[in-house]
Order: sequence, then C-alpha cells, then structure tokens
Amino acid sequence: MHGKLNKIFNKHTLFFISFFALISQRFFHFGKVIEEPMSWRQFDTEFFAYAYFRNGINLFKPSVCWLGAHKTLILEFPLISAIISVFYDMFGHSVVYARLVIFIFFLASAIYLYLLVKYFYYRRLAAITVFVYFLIPLSVYYSRSINIDFPVLFFSLAALYYYVLGFEKENIYYIALASFLSLLGYLTKAPYIFYIFIPLLYLIICKKQFSYFFKTFILIITPVIIFIIWQKYSIGVNSNAPDWYFIPGYLKFDDMWSWYFGNFSDRLNLEFWKKLIFRIVSDEITYIGLPLFITGLFVKPETYKFKKFFLFYSIGAIIYLLIFFTLNVIHDYYQVPLIVIFSFIIAKGIDNIYKRLKNNSPVQANLVTGFILIVLIINGIWYTERWFYKQDKLRYSTAEFINKNTSDSSLVISSIDQTDPRDPTILAPSYRYGWSVRTMDLNPKLINLLKAEGANYLAIVSDKNLNAELTEYLENYNKQEIELPKVGWKLLFYKLK
Repeated sequence: MHGKLNKIFNKHTLFFISFFALISQRFFHFGKVIEEPMSWRQFDTEFFAYAYFRNGINLFKPSVCWLGAHKTLILEFPLISAIISVFYDMFGHSVVYARLVIFIFFLASAIYLYLLVKYFYYRRLAAITVFVYFLIPLSVYYSRSINIDFPVLFFSLAALYYYVLGFEKENIYYIALASFLSLLGYLTKAPYIFYIFIPLLYLIICKKQFSYFFKTFILIITPVIIFIIWQKYSIGVNSNAPDWYFIPGYLKFDDMWSWYFGNFSDRLNLEFWKKLIFRIVSDEITYIGLPLFITGLFVKPETYKFKKFFLFYSIGAIIYLLIFFTLNVIHDYYQVPLIVIFSFIIAKGIDNIYKRLKNNSPVQANLVTGFILIVLIINGIWYTERWFYKQDKLRYSTAEFINKNTSDSSLVISSIDQTDPRDPTILAPSYRYGWSVRTMDLNPKLINLLKAEGANYLAIVSDKNLNAELTEYLENYNKQEIELPKVGWKLLFYKLK
C-alpha cells in the first residue's frame, strides 16, 4: 500500500502537477488588455515596442506617447521593448506577444535561481525555492505583465551565476559573459544589478581570490563605465525635450535625483514603513507563508558550500531597498528583486518540515510538503485574482474611440482628473501621440499653446460639467459626446483643427 502511495504522491509527480497549475493560471491572463495595478509603466514599455514595430528599432531614440510630436524620451535602455517589437514583426502586433517575451525572461530567471541555490546548497532546496518563486503573488502577476523587472532580474541572477563560476574555475570566459549580462542589467535597470556584487565579494574573500579579482577587474568594472556613459547620453537626450512648462507638472527627465532617491526623511517616515511592510507581507511573503518565512529565518540548510552566501545576497537586497526606498514605497514592482530572498527563506522553512518528516516516512513527507505547496498555490492564485488584473474600462473605452476616430498622425490632448503629463493610460492604448493634462488644469491658453504644437483633438473624460470659461471656449469647436461604461461619466471629444 505504501509503495503504491509513494508512486502516486512522490515529490516529482506533485512538483510537476503543481508547476503546470501555476503556469496555466498565468496563461489565462495573457489577454490584450493591460490591467492595473501599475499599468502606466506597462503602457510605456509596450508603446516603446509598438513605435519600434511601426518605425523600426533605434535603441538610442525610443518614443513615449505623451510628448506630442517630439516623442523621444529615454526611460531606460529599451532592449526589452526592442525584443518585443521583433516578436510583433514575426507574429503581428498583440499585447499577448509582449507578455510572452516577459514570461520567457521570467522562466529564464527561475532557471538561474535554481542553479544558484543548487550550486551553494542542494537540489531539493533549489527546487522548492523555484516553486515558491513561481507562487508568490507579486511573481504571479508581474511574470506576465509588460514590465522590464523580471527580464532585469534574469540579467542579475544569470550574471551572478556566471561570476560565481568564473571565480570558482578562474575562467575568463565566464567572467566576460557575466559582465555582458551585468551590462544589460545596468543599462536596463541599474538598481536591480549593483547589489549582486555584495555576495560576490563575500565569495571572493572566503576563497581569497584577490589576485584573480584584480586580474579581471577591468572586465567587471566595464559595465559600470558604460552605464555612466549611457546615463550622460540619456540626460542629454531628455534635456532636448521641449520647454512645455506651461503644462502643470511637466518635467524633462533630465534631473532625476529626487525621483530615484527621494529625501532622506522618507526613510524615517513610519507611515511609509508601515505601507511597505504591509505590502511585502501581503503581496510577497503572504500571511499563510509568514510562519514558513519565520521558520526559514532560523533553520539551517542540510548541506552548503558557503552558508552565508544568501545572507550577503539579502544584505545587498536590503541596501537596494534603503537606497531606492521612495520608489519602493510608490511602486510595488520595485519589490520584485526581493522575491528571490523571500522564496529562498520560505523554501528553507518548507525544506525543514520535509527533512523532519522524511526520517519517519517519505510518503508522509511528500504528502505534507505537497499539501503545503498546494495551499500556497491556491493562496497565491486567489490573492492575485482578488486584488490584481483590474481593467480600467473608462480609459480603454476612451482609447478605443480615439483610435477609431483619428488618424495615425493625429496629436491628441487627453484629459481626466486623475492624471499628470507622464500618463500614457489613454494615449498608449489608442496608439496615438499627444499630451496628458489634468482637467482642472485645462484652460483656453494652454489648449491654444498645444494647438500651436500640433494638437488636432481634445478628449476630456469627466463626470462633472466643465467650468464656464472652458465651456465657452470649446463652443467654437466640433464636439462629440459619448457615454462611457461608468455611470455618470462621459467623453467630450473636440476637433481642434
């Protein structure tokens, strides 16, 4: 009887069935609609790709939809968007293929996480770590959203793995490959890559490989040098954006110090810490996973090569969190790098349970471990289904109307109360260039100035009446009024030229 049960409930069977469930759930959300949360960043990434698809790839001149006819702005090295555009060229323009590219990078990042844990510890712990990596709610959502975070995490983990191999074998080719991957990470999103050198330095010190480190230093430092050059180029390009400071909230993205680092006082703000800790516990560790996480903090792996490697990786991640604290508070996807740490620690907790039960009964160990993983899967899927995948029908309906009633060359002023000049959530899904302006900031002078910049249409999404001055001014233009799929909301669409 036990033999049959062991065949049915062996760890490999449960492992692959559960993995299939986790992957399948993601494909249910491979649709064409970009959802909340954090749709802004997804729209920018997808629009970069769309512009490349329409106009050809120029990595030094990406286009945002919210800078009118100027178009050009560098938010990051647009490699991921360029890869997505290649998929568009091969299969046609569809958000589905953008999601597929991100998901492929996510799978690749999982492979290198597995290889790292297996290298420093053992196969079982590596498998459980990757399993948890798949089921953390933030991972479930962002592994198929059009964000660059998991591609950069792939560059980070792969670079670290090949640096480790390079120093282990003193192989210059591994170091060169690692530096190339590191370069791609730095250019695309530097905050996710710099901290891998903290566990790497720990390894170098443990192995006393100082001479080899200095021998390969030029290769290792080259990505940083190229990144600095790229940053200077990006600032130069962004500073050439038009001086449209008559648009409230407008900025050129050429002085971003406060954007990236915030104020030191932010790190002393108790409310910010509460918000961040709550999000980390609910979206990553999960309340069901919290006991396993706490257990994992205090138990030791069965075997290890350098037992403090992931401790130093964690220290690096904490340094990352503190440096980019403000961005972590504002954007949940900035916690994506932390998924690696939480996955490993939770996996240690699960592995500890498995080890204790295995001595008495391998069947019981497999059943209990399988049950824990299934509960975590159900929780991860339920949580994301409950709190993520929110479609903004108001903006999508507006975008659909704009797309059908304007030409590709049209420049559109999109206006809604909850927006700012960097908002792509109406312009991007309409695949039109233009400007985003808060309705409360609209006035005849601003509209005339944007008309002089080429604006053809004005789209106002509102549930209120316009002020008297704006109403009187807009009476001179052809108007269409459209009811939107939210009670009391309407689209006021004006042809300005």
